[in-house]
Amino acid sequence: MNASKCAVTASVVVVGMVTIALLASACAPAATPTPEVVKETVVVEVTPHPEPTPTRVTGAIRGGTITIAVGEDFGGLDSATVASISGVWLNSLTRSGLVKVDLHGQLVPELAESWEHDEQGTTWVFHLRKGVMFHTGREVVADDVVYSMNRLMDPDVGSPAKADLESVTRVGRDDDYTVVFELSVPNLDFPYVLQAHYFKILPSDQPVEDHNKNPIGTGPFILEELVPGERAVLRRNESYFREGLPYLDEVVMLVMPETATQIAGLQSGTIDIAQEIGFDNYQLLEADPRLVAAPSAGVIQHLIYMDVTQPPFDDVRVRDAMRYLVDRQGLLDAAYYGQGQASCDTPLPPGNPYRVEDVGICKRDIDKAKQLLADAGYADGIHLELWTLSDRPGFLGVALAFQEQAKDANVNIEVRTVPGGLFWAEKWLTVAMGVSNWGWLPTADTRMRSEFTCGAPWNETKFCNKEFDRLLDEALTESNEARRLELYTRAQEILATEGGMIIPFYYPRLAAHRYNVMNFNADIQNAHDLSEVWLAPEE
Repeated sequence: MNASKCAVTASVVVVGMVTIALLASACAPAATPTPEVVKETVVVEVTPHPEPTPTRVTGAIRGGTITIAVGEDFGGLDSATVASISGVWLNSLTRSGLVKVDLHGQLVPELAESWEHDEQGTTWVFHLRKGVMFHTGREVVADDVVYSMNRLMDPDVGSPAKADLESVTRVGRDDDYTVVFELSVPNLDFPYVLQAHYFKILPSDQPVEDHNKNPIGTGPFILEELVPGERAVLRRNESYFREGLPYLDEVVMLVMPETATQIAGLQSGTIDIAQEIGFDNYQLLEADPRLVAAPSAGVIQHLIYMDVTQPPFDDVRVRDAMRYLVDRQGLLDAAYYGQGQASCDTPLPPGNPYRVEDVGICKRDIDKAKQLLADAGYADGIHLELWTLSDRPGFLGVALAFQEQAKDANVNIEVRTVPGGLFWAEKWLTVAMGVSNWGWLPTADTRMRSEFTCGAPWNETKFCNKEFDRLLDEALTESNEARRLELYTRAQEILATEGGMIIPFYYPRLAAHRYNVMNFNADIQNAHDLSEVWLAPEE
């Protein structure tokens, strides 16, 4: 193998989609693929990646138990197929991946300390951190990584991550601390793929049937007890590879579906942290000095989407009229108490290096909206149906605020609601107009490709533009950052002027905790890191 020397340049890309449907079926024990050994060494220049900077506080207190409320049962704990948000969090506390993203979506090392690629971006080499121990006391080596990746690609396991690894033709070990991925097509974003919660590294010698019930890994905590539907108890990993961490002795996770019960627990002190709280409770949290509202980075977007194949939205003048009549900051204030940032229809959130500011129609212009509707044959106004979820306050808040704003342009919107499960199953991809949301995906490519390319399964607007698709394909393999920015800029311009979406703002997830929970930072994927959290004495 003769690979040209090429040091990796990591780009921060923070975009994405809330997972709408997750695979929840348990997997049957499957035959483990035999690790394929890469026999030749890829010649590369190793570029160390910076370690995450600890945010440790002087005077942090070691010890104590923290009690957490999660909104749903943990389900199966195999990281390859874990579906619930509580199960994902438990996995992140007990297991580690090669890489992860920080609070703002930047890629940082975890079990891999550095990585690089060949000139084409088809061979990726990851160098493992030495001396990292599984909870069992055995060191993590390359064979464990090869085993874990081959499981994800095994169709019998049924992992959603298999689709992310379709281009991977081989995963092998070069030595005990070097893992090589070979791809069939170039992908300069490949390390971002490996940050997803499915990509935890499991011990290759653990019985397959145990992966789903005993999450042995290298994380800061070790599972001590699991009572399905009730609780999980974790204790500190004394051999955690980040020296001196975690601070806490024990973490207790209680299944508590009702938000009101979670808030009552926070107020009484029986609960220290709630994993996620709806923004309809934001003012209550802010008004109580015992509680702290803890928003994540603002990377989630609501979309008011229009199916460009259905009338009246098959006419771009009608779509533009909708964009002109919206007051973006007004929607954010009404639905999320202003917690976030108004936006002009770019699918890339604030802080993204490829984001183009003000790419779309940013300023409200009711006269322009009326004129466009008149030009499209609706001089006397228009009646529309807008579908959304009845059981998610933020969704309904956006829909009702937009309904009120639209009246100024003689647009009569009837808001139709169904429960969330029914919306995603029957309405989301079939109605002409709706309110949805997309959370975090790791790259500009995955964010735009998954929703806006021709034939994409989650393309709610049915938008299809061959030039747009070509731009994404070219950007994925372009190593020149200036050229890559040009390609993504043009792609965003096409979406903003021809697409069927209004992206009025970006908003955060909202966790909550007691005032004496120190150093807690909400994670953009709800898998909050507790390794540096500590408890101060109650006043």
